Amino acid sequence: MPQTPKSLGKIHDVFSDRLDELVLQANEQATVAGSTGRPWQVPTELETSLFNIPVMHEPAFNRDEINTNFEDCTKSADNPGTIGDVSSLMTQCDYVAMEERAFRTRHMSSIRAMAHANARRTGHGQARGVFGGVKKFAEDLIHAGGS
Repeated sequence: MPQTPKSLGKIHDVFSDRLDELVLQANEQATVAGSTGRPWQVPTELETSLFNIPVMHEPAFNRDEINTNFEDCTKSADNPGTIGDVSSLMTQCDYVAMEERAFRTRHMSSIRAMAHANARRTGHGQARGVFGGVKKFAEDLIHAGGS
């Protein structure tokens, strides 16, 4: 008889800390009055210059522990985590990654922003690019459902 999976997942500090700080920053920004402008949302854990691109994610956006926990939940058929574990861990990892991407985008140079925009628009403008792929996926689902 198969053994019932035991939960191996947890809520990681990097995820919890980021959300707690976002709540604080949102409350601070909600009370800003006048023409002082909104403060930048910079993680308090940021240990480097905004120009040190390769390590800007340390430690505020580091997802190594979440990824290791995910691996622990999926590597053993005899002692797997639960579906809830892997769903929660994927959510935590993706949420921290999304915040990191937004942070990096907000602080990139205008030259880097133009290069990224150009590459994205070039890709989006291809008939077989991202939008063509979305259309084909929708078509494939209809065909697969009719089989």
